[in-house]
Amino acid sequence: MEFTKKEAFLRQIAEYLRENRLTEAYDLSKDFVNKFPDEAVAHYTLGRASLMTERLEEAKTAARKAFNLANGPEDVLTCAILAASVYYRTGEYAKGYEILKGAEKGWKTDELERLLIIFSLEMKERETALTHFKELLQLNEKMAQELLARYTPPA
Repeated sequence: MEFTKKEAFLRQIAEYLRENRLTEAYDLSKDFVNKFPDEAVAHYTLGRASLMTERLEEAKTAARKAFNLANGPEDVLTCAILAASVYYRTGEYAKGYEILKGAEKGWKTDELERLLIIFSLEMKERETALTHFKELLQLNEKMAQELLARYTPPA
C-alpha cells in the first residue's frame, strides 16, 4: 500500500489501531516518518504505535522528536503527554515531569496539572504535588476531588 498524503497515513494508522492491528500500525507509522520526517504528527503516530507494541526506547525517541517538532500549545501538550506516558512506563518520572513542565509554559490545563501531580507523587515530591494540586483545584475542582479520592488511603 503506497500513501502520498498525510491524511491517508493517519486514516489507515487509526484504522489499524482501532482493529488492534498493532504491528501493521507500527510498520505504517515507520513509513509515515520516512515519507514526512519533519512532521510532528508522523513522529507522534510512531511514538504511539511503538508504545503500544512495547518498543519503549523507540517510543521515547519518536515522542521526543514529535514534541520538538510540535507547533502550537495544543500539539505541544499532546506530544508531551505521549512522551510522559512512555517515561512513566519506563519509570523515568523526572524526565516525564520535565517534559510536562515544558508543555505547561504554553498552555495550562487540568489534565496537565493532574499528570504533574501524579509524576510528583511518583518522585516522592509531596510539596510539588501539593502546588500542582492547588492549581488543579483552581482549574477543575471536580477532577481535583476525584484525584484526591484516588490517592487518599482509606482510614
